[in-house]
Amino acid sequence: MSDMWDLSWTSADGTEINVENPGEYTIVSAERSLPGQFEQTQNTTESGSWLEPPQVKQDGDRSVVTIVATHGRFEVEIEGLSIEVQGDDSMPPPPMMPLMMPLTSMPLSQIEDEPVSDQDSKRHTPTANQPTTCLKCGHLGQPDDRFCAQCGAVL
Repeated sequence: MSDMWDLSWTSADGTEINVENPGEYTIVSAERSLPGQFEQTQNTTESGSWLEPPQVKQDGDRSVVTIVATHGRFEVEIEGLSIEVQGDDSMPPPPMMPLMMPLTSMPLSQIEDEPVSDQDSKRHTPTANQPTTCLKCGHLGQPDDRFCAQCGAVL
């Protein structure tokens, strides 16, 4: 039901702002185009489903969106391409997301205290053909990605 409350508007400085709630996350994106360039930023917050329509207050280029969701009350401040999210600490934190890859243990007999040679370190260095996993959200990205397509974190 919260997808009916998704928001889109253009601020006074021409920044296009989108706020949506696909499931357990609130995704806020801001983008603007100038001649010869395109800028975009995104913030993803684990908010839970929205419980009521978000409220927006605008003052020139600055917008504040108030969101009431299953994981608490959130204030999203947007100015230009800057997005800041503040949550209500009175709500319990959402449960941790499970790791996407299982952890494996190594028997102590396989651990060596010898220095690693250059040849060994080259063998363990990831190649450019391996996919990249985001350390923040676990999203599996493309080998050449510099930023996570899901949450925007640096890879």
